[in-house]
Amino acid sequence: MTDFSKTSPDASWSLRGYVLVTLRQRPELLWRTATWFHERWGVPREAYLECMTAYLDGDTECGWYLCMAGDEIAGGLGVIENDFHERKDLAPNVCAVYTDADRRGQGIAGRLLDLAVEDMRKKGRDAALPGHGPYRVL
Repeated sequence: MTDFSKTSPDASWSLRGYVLVTLRQRPELLWRTATWFHERWGVPREAYLECMTAYLDGDTECGWYLCMAGDEIAGGLGVIENDFHERKDLAPNVCAVYTDADRRGQGIAGRLLDLAVEDMRKKGRDAALPGHGPYRVL
């Protein structure tokens, strides 16, 4: 887990009290996380559950990342093998990036993206933003 209030000097102004986690760190959030993404994007909950379960079971290293505000999910994103396009050279893809409206403008999505990219890089993979090519951490 990443507590931003302890990781950088500028974090206190924007992310105090927020904690970043992977779904593997908090597997008990599986159903809540799938429901949260479903409610925001309208994609069937079962589709999220399938991807998230594969991640939790170790069938894929493409993960799910959450920003928690106490017990509430404030933001999240996923990394999946294909985001409904034909460009296999862009896999894996960042998907379903979302921050709740009342929490926007605080850098949550950017921090989640940084976490996901760093996590994928540790696994030897680059994550791609569809339409933007590979996202590499410099």
